[in-house]
Amino acid sequence: MGESSKKTASTKPASLPIICLFGGADRDEQGDELLQTSGMTRILIATPGRLLDFIGTGTCDLSDCFQLVMDESDRLFTHEFEEETRTILNYLPTPRQTLAFSATMPPACKTMLAALVYKPVELSVEKPPEERPAIRQGVLFLEDEQKTAFLKTFFGRSPKTRSIVFVRTKAEADVLASTLKKARLAVAPLHGDLTQDKRTSTVASFGSGRLFVLVATDVAARGLDIASVAQVINYDVPELPETYLHRIGRTGRAGQKGSALTLCSGAERKLLRQVEVGAHVKLRVLSTEQALPPVAAQTARQGKPRPTRT
Repeated sequence: MGESSKKTASTKPASLPIICLFGGADRDEQGDELLQTSGMTRILIATPGRLLDFIGTGTCDLSDCFQLVMDESDRLFTHEFEEETRTILNYLPTPRQTLAFSATMPPACKTMLAALVYKPVELSVEKPPEERPAIRQGVLFLEDEQKTAFLKTFFGRSPKTRSIVFVRTKAEADVLASTLKKARLAVAPLHGDLTQDKRTSTVASFGSGRLFVLVATDVAARGLDIASVAQVINYDVPELPETYLHRIGRTGRAGQKGSALTLCSGAERKLLRQVEVGAHVKLRVLSTEQALPPVAAQTARQGKPRPTRT
């Protein structure tokens, strides 16, 4: 009895296989991992599209999955992912344990979740006021055709300040990054059409200081944890208050101060008002000179004649 107890106490629990399923990575390798762990208790970490891909081919069976965790759940129930999310839920058994996490939870998302789970319980964790990130938030009114020129001037004055510029589309990210790169800036695009290896290397270069500017879609607004992002620039006004909060949340992390500047055209003023009301913020209206970084003293002296010795 005693001998058996010793063996039981010293036996370490076997670790569960963790399988990651996402686009931009080798599909065959992911499929092999699923087949090798078939029938085993395992943890799947997946994006909706790639998970549905494997479900459709019969490689992945969710009929015995009794625990579901939805991270960034508010995003999963936007028009972009709602259909895929609901399809995946249909493959899961009931009853099950469902956990939904998000930094923001719009009323529409709460309503959807309430209809999907049994006796939901909401837990909210708020930071004390003194721990909230110190982010200076401002808005500069510019027409669309003026925004790129402004950024060239902005980063010309501050080329080595780690910054993320958010744009709406992947095409905009590529074009704007190419334009800024021609202005001799250390910049790269970041969006979902890049391979996973390219996204990983771009983020690594940004974190290490080989790149100073990322031109990103909202793929970088969530999950990108780089403590020293000094500033976020919204090239356009986000369509949702939650998107605005996630974007500016990339700066002012780990107790550091941050800066968030939104460029707003005349056509976007209604969106700006919706963001301010929904996010409970009031952006300070800035002039162009107030929005630009200060000119360094050395730069300001360039071009002045040096005093001659007598």
